[in-house]
Order: sequence, then C-alpha cells, then structure tokens
Amino acid sequence: MANPKKEYGKGYVDGLHRAEFEKNANVIDILFDALTGPAHYNSRGSEVYKAGWRDGKKDGWGKKR
Repeated sequence: MANPKKEYGKGYVDGLHRAEFEKNANVIDILFDALTGPAHYNSRGSEVYKAGWRDGKKDGWGKKR
C-alpha cells in the first residue's frame, strides 16, 4: 500500500497540470482530449489520489497566469 501523503501529492500535482492544460487548451487540444480522455488523471487511483487531484485542479484554476 502506498504512502497516503505521496498519493495525495501525486494527485495534487496531476490536478495542477490538468488545470494548466485546460487554461491553455485550444480547439485541437479539446477535441483530442474528448477522444482520448483527460490527460493527467489516473482513473484507477485511490480515493486519496482522487482527492488530491480535485484539490490540485481547483487550486490550479485559482492561480493567475
């Protein structure tokens, strides 16, 4: 079993990357994302990872460019 702090941290960083991707995405990026699924997300991750991902994405959107 993985360390919960590391799992949360990995999810948080992935969420930050996802928010940055969404801020800078163009039409082609959005279409590719719709076909292949969201980048920077481990859908098989633990609940701790998913909580970190949600928090990271929320915080990433709150930051100014």
